[in-house]
Amino acid sequence: MSQFWRDRSVFVTGGTGLLGSWLVAELVQRGARVTALIRDGVPQSRLHTENWHHQINIVRDGVLAYLHLAEQMDRKEIWGEAFNFSNELQITVLELVHKILYLMDKNHLQPVILNQAKNEIKHQYLSAEKARQMLSWYPQYSLEEGLKETIKWYQHFLKEDKIPVLTR
Repeated sequence: MSQFWRDRSVFVTGGTGLLGSWLVAELVQRGARVTALIRDGVPQSRLHTENWHHQINIVRDGVLAYLHLAEQMDRKEIWGEAFNFSNELQITVLELVHKILYLMDKNHLQPVILNQAKNEIKHQYLSAEKARQMLSWYPQYSLEEGLKETIKWYQHFLKEDKIPVLTR
């Protein structure tokens, strides 16, 4: 593991959110001194539980990608470059919905397709070729692994006894 983050001071906004909580955990593990801006009333956040392993691999892959990029910012040839981080899987929204329903054992549910969206991009995906070539970056998690962890996270997050009650 890179020593790049050891003893560095880092400020993270949204520290209790989906991405922020993973980023905080990864930075702490790498030895950074982290200050996080957090939102009240999120007891199910990673920052308030001991079950940090019940988080999202897809998010984890994104966090690892951005940390990998940040650790290489001393390389002048990548300054000003834009990178996409993706598993490059091309899948339709309907295929994704069916995969999620299958993984949740909810095949009896069927999506309702209204065909009301206007100006949608028909084919849209990210190429990570530049990140592979210039940064030697590769995704660490498959779509199915990420979806399984995402489903677990939402099942935990949306438990009725864990949903915060907002009052005025």
